[in-house]
Amino acid sequence: MKVITLGITVYIAFVYSVWPLLAKRFNLSGDLVNVMVCGMTFSIILLGALKEVRHCGSLSPVQWITILLLGVGNGVAVLLFGRFVARPDVPTGMFVAMVFGLVVVFTPIVDFLVTHYKPTWQQAVGILLLALSVVLIAAFPRTSQLHHPS
Repeated sequence: MKVITLGITVYIAFVYSVWPLLAKRFNLSGDLVNVMVCGMTFSIILLGALKEVRHCGSLSPVQWITILLLGVGNGVAVLLFGRFVARPDVPTGMFVAMVFGLVVVFTPIVDFLVTHYKPTWQQAVGILLLALSVVLIAAFPRTSQLHHPS
């Protein structure tokens, strides 16, 4: 993996892990944070991808339906994510770690089903270890949470 790709990966992971924690720290509504974060995200993506969007050509009806359904599914997931990270009874750091841990576990499975890409055995072991870490976080919440004095 190129150094620039690794750097961008670290940046994305940092941003994705910080905004839910800051939202909870400032006692903001999960829905409010979702609207603000997603609105700014949409603006940045639109500006960055405008040239590509204008030159992509026409999409088939199946492609439109697929993209729209994926957008709806993503919207529901983001809505739920924002609501759960803001809840006082949810340990935000552990919740975010579990969500993104499962993203890393599910993505290679879906990649195999869609593109037939087979991970190396080392990659497969890494994915299994990550799945185990999510199970351990969920199974032993008191040992995986930091105690915050009131």
